[in-house]
Amino acid sequence: MAEQLTDKKFQSVNYATEAPFINQLGCDTIILGPESIDQARQPDEYISLDYVVPTVHIPQQMINKVCF
Repeated sequence: MAEQLTDKKFQSVNYATEAPFINQLGCDTIILGPESIDQARQPDEYISLDYVVPTVHIPQQMINKVCF
């Protein structure tokens, strides 16, 4: 569903998150954030406002599809 809503192919990456621990508890996990990997984890890290609105809309669309 996330691939359909974002038009992007998802892949495994090596980031430090809590997702593996949550996954071990039996919960499916997805990491979705408003940033470009080119900007992330850099000394001058920032989030472009161009990423914020789409990142808010994706979970909203997921909730609408799954819960309603």
